[in-house]
Amino acid sequence: MLTYRELLLTGPEAVCLLDSNLSIKQHNQVLNILLGYGDKSLKGYHLSDILYDDLLIRRLIELENKNGWLYGEYILKTNFKFPINVKLRAGLLSCSPDGDYPIHHQKKEYAIVFREVDELRFSDYEKRLNALKLLLDISSGNIKPLKELITEFAKSFDLYVEVILVQEDKLQDIDKAIEFSIPSQLIDKVRESINKRTFVLALDETSWGFLPIYSSVELHSLACFKFSVPRLYDEIDRWIFNLAGIILGFFVNSKLPSFQPLLNNIIDMIDSSIIIVDKDGIIVHSNLASEAIYGYSYTEMIGKSFAKLVFPVDKQDDYAKLLSRVLNENVSHEIEMINIRKDLTPLDVKLKAYSFKLDNFNISGAIFIVQDLREKKHFLNKMISLEKSAALGEILQGIANELNNYLTPIIGFPQMLHERRIDKEFKEIIDIVGQAADRCGSIIRNVLRLAHNSHTQISYSDVNEIMGNAIELKKYQLLSDNIQVHWAPAGKIPYAKANPTDIERLFLHIISFFERRMLEYDGGGKLIIDSASEPEKIIIRFKDTGTCLLKAEISEIDDPLFISDEGEKSLELGLSISYHILRNIGGNLHIESQIGKGNILMVELPVANEEHIKSNNDNEKFNTNKIGKKKKILVVDDEPNIIKLVVEVLKDMGYTNDIAKDGQQAMKKLSQEEYDLIIADLRMPSGFTGEKLHNFINLRNPELAKRIIFITGDVLNPETISFLKNTGNIYLEKPFQLKNLKDSIQKVFSRQLSKVT
Repeated sequence: MLTYRELLLTGPEAVCLLDSNLSIKQHNQVLNILLGYGDKSLKGYHLSDILYDDLLIRRLIELENKNGWLYGEYILKTNFKFPINVKLRAGLLSCSPDGDYPIHHQKKEYAIVFREVDELRFSDYEKRLNALKLLLDISSGNIKPLKELITEFAKSFDLYVEVILVQEDKLQDIDKAIEFSIPSQLIDKVRESINKRTFVLALDETSWGFLPIYSSVELHSLACFKFSVPRLYDEIDRWIFNLAGIILGFFVNSKLPSFQPLLNNIIDMIDSSIIIVDKDGIIVHSNLASEAIYGYSYTEMIGKSFAKLVFPVDKQDDYAKLLSRVLNENVSHEIEMINIRKDLTPLDVKLKAYSFKLDNFNISGAIFIVQDLREKKHFLNKMISLEKSAALGEILQGIANELNNYLTPIIGFPQMLHERRIDKEFKEIIDIVGQAADRCGSIIRNVLRLAHNSHTQISYSDVNEIMGNAIELKKYQLLSDNIQVHWAPAGKIPYAKANPTDIERLFLHIISFFERRMLEYDGGGKLIIDSASEPEKIIIRFKDTGTCLLKAEISEIDDPLFISDEGEKSLELGLSISYHILRNIGGNLHIESQIGKGNILMVELPVANEEHIKSNNDNEKFNTNKIGKKKKILVVDDEPNIIKLVVEVLKDMGYTNDIAKDGQQAMKKLSQEEYDLIIADLRMPSGFTGEKLHNFINLRNPELAKRIIFITGDVLNPETISFLKNTGNIYLEKPFQLKNLKDSIQKVFSRQLSKVT
């Protein structure tokens, strides 16, 4: 059985924790990257939402061995709209994520750890290459029994595969194939394979594959593969299996034609670089992926020394030793080193080398699989960046909640004093304090929203106001970097159909991008920003005085995995994040760059429908004159200064009040007194939260449960958002304005009054 601590030692792998219903409770950011969900939380997703079949679900439910992992290879659904193949291990947790209780005292909880994508892709290339090497050996006259050849071929893909060879005479009455341990429910798949003369994959308790062995029009037998784990076999794999069926069919008749052109076509379809050299290291074949990675065309590579073409002078000895070991020892080797592209740029690669034979006895050369390590490094950098951002977000959230508790009375009491009769000079001082505190609260909210990974729904945004806030947030840093910002907003501009948080993130990423470029290349500069509107879109234009962008840099902007190779700065995802945000909200981005004229970046945002805005922004109207003042209100909070502030407001409004310092004290008072309204903090000590308080009250008095106003600084927490959305209760975000508190109280009593009348 697994402990939560063991999961923390899994390294850079995707991890998710499941409850007893197999719904995701927690997950790390690597799972988001793996499945292509960006910063969206997968909490609440059922395991079936990311699986193509229910085999893993059945295995988890039936899990008996509590001291180990379940291992397997499974197909996952992704947000990229195509499946991926992953290896995973899964098992039961032995304690809660907090480690404070043994799991057997609670409902079962499961953990799943997914293997890194790049490693699996590289493993797939190896499997295909081994299969093609075996087919080359067969086509050159490898004399072995048919069953042995088929088994060797299948083990190229699955080391523990079971092979059943059904002879032609048995295929005439296919239902009798059950005698050969083929599940009866898969007989239709067997018929399909025989009738169409093609490889057919089927899933039962494990993966089954059916491959007809034939030459010309004559069917010799049927190879049935029982794979040890489910696996995604894509179109290239299917072609390789079909090629094996034809080659093995001709092998039976000892009439082997040349399959070299077909083999070359299949190798070209593999999206990893494959280089084949002879014993002297001269390139005899390369696939299309090699051209993409090295920049040389096929004709430029054929007949050239692989060593002299792409290896630096100081690395050619290492390559020679690698080739020698492969040719002499007849085993595979791998090594990481630097190669040189045609354009003379360095390239970090992993080389995996295999020997191969063009006849029955002699090794004729070597096959190299070349893996570009840039993608892997970019993936890891992005993973580290997102993990750091997630950790930073949690830290900031804790700090912000504490600060908001202190800022609430700092903002509230000056507002209260401002409404009372005090001299003008004192009132001006109070206004300064209140405005400064209010700005601190705004900055904290902005930082929290930017650091948090929660996904918010589309709403409506005042672009000019948000840009002003973004510039204000970056103002100090820009001045210290010798960068001047000139902001020229349009006089009147429609609302944008986008969430304010997303827009602010977008603007800050773009401003930061220009800031880095001007600071790096010019030691400072000027950034001019203006806004305008057209019938269907809002346009925000950024113009800098920095060094112009190269075409290669512009082309990389729409790459969602693009990361610049600048050491620590590589953790900044640059404009690719901005592009991603815009794509999600239906916007667009254009760049113009000319030498001597700097860079112009234009952001286009969709305009919101005015009717929707009006409907969304209409406040609930209430008549305060009809609301009686003899109401008793219970205030529940553990912060004395916040309690004092709320109590003073209630006194000014003419209401009587009572105080509880936590949820348990509140329940005691509720059993002794009747209250017309409750104002409660959502997060309180001793574990008796505002949520629990609501649940208890809802059982005894559902109408009173609707008259709870929650105060919270945790509105970016998905659990908090879900709770508030489900209850429909009014809530105030710390630090709040006194006017909002008063309006909320009046709104609750107005609703109650309208029901009575």
